Amino acid sequence: MTTGTPGGAPPPSTPAPASTPPPSSAPPSSGGAAEIPAAPHAVLTTDIPLTVEFPFALDAAQQFPHTFTLTSDDGSVTLTMSLANDAVAGDSADTSVIVFTGLAEHHTYTLQCNNGSTTYNLFESVAYEDLQSLGLDGQVSGGGAPSSGNQAAAPPSQ
Repeated sequence: MTTGTPGGAPPPSTPAPASTPPPSSAPPSSGGAAEIPAAPHAVLTTDIPLTVEFPFALDAAQQFPHTFTLTSDDGSVTLTMSLANDAVAGDSADTSVIVFTGLAEHHTYTLQCNNGSTTYNLFESVAYEDLQSLGLDGQVSGGGAPSSGNQAAAPPSQ
């Protein structure tokens, strides 16, 4: 005696289980709590330049031998620029500027000038956040405009 189904057909298969949807990628319910939208991770950086302006047209400023060295308190930043090679025209025809970039926060800075024969400080140990309000006399002024002290940053005559 043989077992099986009539006509030699295979036995009936069990029904396939109901398919389940894939797991959701949505965040779980907040349950009424405030939701803070998540954004891709971003790192914000900025470069705040220190601009030193001179009361000389560019062609005249480029004739001076002066170099300027900006140094941070821990020595991690030391930048040297010269009027001859690094000066650019200022906002008006009778001014020139040199621009220091790459300064780091949480430091103090000293700016020295070497006029070819003597090195002297234009300002010393000024905090990064106070650089924008530094006056021509090397003192931090109350407003953003330079104070009317001596023009220490201007190169003396050759």
